[in-house]
Amino acid sequence: MEKYLFLDMDGVLNSRQHILNWYNEHGGYSLENRKLFAKEFKNCTKLVFPDLVNRLNNFLTETEINVILSSTWRLIDEYNTLRKIKTKFKKLGIYTNNFIGATPDFRRFSNFRDGTRGPRAIEIKDWLETNKIPLDSKIIIFDDDYVNEKIICNSGYKNCKLFQTSNLTGISDEDILNAKLFLNVRILYNNV
Repeated sequence: MEKYLFLDMDGVLNSRQHILNWYNEHGGYSLENRKLFAKEFKNCTKLVFPDLVNRLNNFLTETEINVILSSTWRLIDEYNTLRKIKTKFKKLGIYTNNFIGATPDFRRFSNFRDGTRGPRAIEIKDWLETNKIPLDSKIIIFDDDYVNEKIICNSGYKNCKLFQTSNLTGISDEDILNAKLFLNVRILYNNV
């Protein structure tokens, strides 16, 4: 059975707590530190933290899951092709061997008559259908925002699960453990 991960960045590989810790380590939230932060993280397009990256990298190598970037980062010029994504992410320490693409941009859709929210679920559904992904595939979404997986499940993909991360902490050991359980991956308890 094929496995696919749709990956958001903000609230997954960075978090409010990590940003606060960075400012505390650098002496507070001064104008000088805000400039340093912007320079160091290149206006947030390099805003990832090593402990969260390591957590994700371990998951990617253990599960050998295919990764599709669904983050709005894919819309920034320096990330707008798979080649650029892989090159930039490698520099950020992110394991990229399993990256196979990015979702399309459907931001013109925002709310639907049935009350569901878009467009991320619509973008994911479109990517799955366009790439003719088998309906029995396991589909995981790591995102700090609500993504209505029912939109995806109702189109025939019954093995779809959102693991909603916290934008306060980023991806957690619990998120990783639950995703592994969903995928039926053997769990090594000393290395969740």
